[in-house]
Amino acid sequence: MYCTDNPRQLLKKAANGKLIATDFRTVGGAPEIGVPHVLFETRISTPGSQGAHYSYSVTQDGRRFLITTIAEGTKAAKTPLTVVLNWTASLRK
Repeated sequence: MYCTDNPRQLLKKAANGKLIATDFRTVGGAPEIGVPHVLFETRISTPGSQGAHYSYSVTQDGRRFLITTIAEGTKAAKTPLTVVLNWTASLRK
């Protein structure tokens, strides 16, 4: 679930891949939850598969999205992605 600069909206990816926004507010100190509505459909990979827990990110203004997807017409990536952390330490040697 993501929050943006809009303090009255939460974003969440539904199990069917759709990105959902839910508006909320407080009335007299009690939360009032709005009806969730679809922002758009995605091809986000299934949560938890291959460690893909965070499959999207949202800019603070809530206007741009970075989404990891599975390429159209393929199942899952067969080539592993290697991420090298602290790579600059190797340059000093």
